[in-house]
Amino acid sequence: MSALTRERVAVASGTAATGALFAATLAQNAGLFARIPIPESVGAGRNARSIIRSIQVVSADNLDWEFWFWATKRGQSGQPDTDIFLGRHSFVAANGLQIAATGLYYYSVNALDIAYFDDDAHNDPGPGSFLNVTLVNRSAGAKTANAWFQVSFGLEPTLGS
Repeated sequence: MSALTRERVAVASGTAATGALFAATLAQNAGLFARIPIPESVGAGRNARSIIRSIQVVSADNLDWEFWFWATKRGQSGQPDTDIFLGRHSFVAANGLQIAATGLYYYSVNALDIAYFDDDAHNDPGPGSFLNVTLVNRSAGAKTANAWFQVSFGLEPTLGS
């Protein structure tokens, strides 16, 4: 049996990014939803399960960020029978650090334990599995449209379904 390994799932936005997600401006308490493809190495099959172990953010804006995780592409549906919320993590602006007080802001957290599954892939494995996530801005200031924003999630596959 092979060892389970952590896989990095990353997206970026900004003027240098291609296929950008999270590119729009984001007002206080507003959210941007994204479906990020999960690599086959984590398990894109019908019963794929993983644990979100880490999050790293590189941002032009130093803001309070939250990441909310959902089991379906409907995200926050507002309907109790379809709103499958799996967990969240928050960063405050003070978590964003620069080197030499210049350039981009870097945020990082390890040792998370958020159980994740894509219920849409369970019901229709054809298109593969996705990480369904909403980025929320909790700061009074807005996220700058098309400013650099990159986020990476460390997913660790689990055995079983």
